[in-house]
Amino acid sequence: MIETKQQVAVTHYREHNGEKSFVEILAKPLKNALGQITSIVESVHDITDLMVSQERLKEEASVLSFKATHDSLTNLPNRRLYLDRLEQSIKRANRLSSLVAVVFVDVDKFKAINDDLGHQAGDEVLIEVARRLTGIIRSCDTVARMGGDEFTLILEAFHRQNDILPILQKLQSQFAKPIQTHKGDVNISLSIGASCYPEDGESHKILLHNADIALYHVKTHGRNDARCFHQLEK
Repeated sequence: MIETKQQVAVTHYREHNGEKSFVEILAKPLKNALGQITSIVESVHDITDLMVSQERLKEEASVLSFKATHDSLTNLPNRRLYLDRLEQSIKRANRLSSLVAVVFVDVDKFKAINDDLGHQAGDEVLIEVARRLTGIIRSCDTVARMGGDEFTLILEAFHRQNDILPILQKLQSQFAKPIQTHKGDVNISLSIGASCYPEDGESHKILLHNADIALYHVKTHGRNDARCFHQLEK
């Protein structure tokens, strides 16, 4: 303040017995006719209510932002966030000359689980599916829930299409053990279809379409399997 000759504001934070308090100290220089500082006037203001309100607004905005981009049941990214990440993944792959895999995952005969055991058990299955899928992907990959029993993954940083096949097999292997629900253990299997950028499409729409075709092939040929679009007979 001595150098700039301007008013300075400093905020002090204190927490005592779980109670937060914020104090703002204003230091204002008083100058003579020559512009020289002759004294300093300090004032102290309790701004706790203001700061707490601002923190609460930030937290509420963060919660609303999360809800807008994530599935309420599993907390996975929803369709909106998934599509945004896929666009970014394609741009990254184009820049690095690498591959991106779009993977569709369906829980086989999920409707029967809901019908036989109820929606609570069905939700418990979906939550566990989300947990297991998330547990085996890398930090650069994404698992999202598109709705119902449909999950979608983005797998990045590949250089050959066939490198994706072991990952798809690993996804299936995670469900060899039953899922525990309040109605008892539930055995499930997965149907998986995938497509690869850029070989199977250069836009997210084409990639999603071709991954869906690969998934449909699996579901119409007995389920409980994984196929990439390039493996299908053209």
